[in-house]
Amino acid sequence: MKEDLKDSINSSSNFLYRCFNDDEKFSLTPRTDSSIFSNIFGFLVANFIKVDLPDSFYVKLKNEIHQEILRKLQLFDNYEKLLLSKKDMQYICFGLSVLKVLDENILESLVNHFDNYFSFQKHNNKLHSMMTSGRAQTGNLSMFYAVILIYLNNYRNKNYENLIENWEKLHIDSMNHNGFWGDYKFMNHLQFQNGYHQYEIFSYRKTENINWDLAAESVYLTSSEDGRFSPYIGGGGCFDYDAIFILTKNKKLNEKFKELLIRTRNSILTDQNIDGGHCESRLIRPLNTNYLINGFNHWIFSPKGMKKERLRQYITLMRPKHNTVTTHWTEIHRYWEESDLWDTWFRIMTLAKIDISLGLSSEEEWGFIDFPGIGSF
Repeated sequence: MKEDLKDSINSSSNFLYRCFNDDEKFSLTPRTDSSIFSNIFGFLVANFIKVDLPDSFYVKLKNEIHQEILRKLQLFDNYEKLLLSKKDMQYICFGLSVLKVLDENILESLVNHFDNYFSFQKHNNKLHSMMTSGRAQTGNLSMFYAVILIYLNNYRNKNYENLIENWEKLHIDSMNHNGFWGDYKFMNHLQFQNGYHQYEIFSYRKTENINWDLAAESVYLTSSEDGRFSPYIGGGGCFDYDAIFILTKNKKLNEKFKELLIRTRNSILTDQNIDGGHCESRLIRPLNTNYLINGFNHWIFSPKGMKKERLRQYITLMRPKHNTVTTHWTEIHRYWEESDLWDTWFRIMTLAKIDISLGLSSEEEWGFIDFPGIGSF
């Protein structure tokens, strides 16, 4: 690991501890409240950079996840309603990944509840249409569906391999000419930010006949001069990671996009906050001349297919309701420029992916999790 990244990680570990409260709960930021999500994000940061936390925290977290997943499965009448709730799908995916690290016995004990709850069908036209529509959040749905199938296949004495292969075939057959999903003539940010989730499964499964080169070329079109990939200025934790995940898939792509990867790396390291954490974007607030000029340029020089998307973001984010980044993770919402555990985790994973691809780091230096979904290698 290069010294500049080592220094950055050391600073991030200091920020991590600032978010760890006396009651052994994590806050999303030192200013905001604790939640079941912030506890998971704190663990994922610590696990990825290999920082130890108290054993008592691990015990509390795995028990909390166990009970919360059971509660969520009881909350919905059937799995189709669960598939419409992004926050619950998100929590279950992250929770299962954490249990893979902390207590595989609990992970195995939960599998019967999922097997009894989910009624998977080979031909579910409504669900299949949703997963491949390319609409916002359908990537989350598609990945969640695949994660549960793989989880059941790995931990249950039943064979779900045919259903997983059907999932793969469905997505391969329905790809558009940009390498993603949806009826789009030109490439835009939504396609890769949404479609990244399916590529995460392709990667975990080592699925054959996937045109990673096409997807990478399409992602490249969304990049800005500073190596960012969001429809708004300053980058975004999810947008930048999702793009880099695809761009660094193999050695051929690593070499082809080396200059872009270096720009992204430099931008993230430069934008790291003084407290050691990372934020969503340092350029959205305050609303001033810099925002107006940089946002206008980000829009006016957009490639085809992205002008409307970037203009909408440019104008929408000026509204007072967007002074903070609103999510379902906490009651108190974070500021755009405020360091938080979510963006810190994503920024560090992005830097790790880049440095591994450039030969500056190795996979073994990081806490990737051998479970399908975000955070696996």
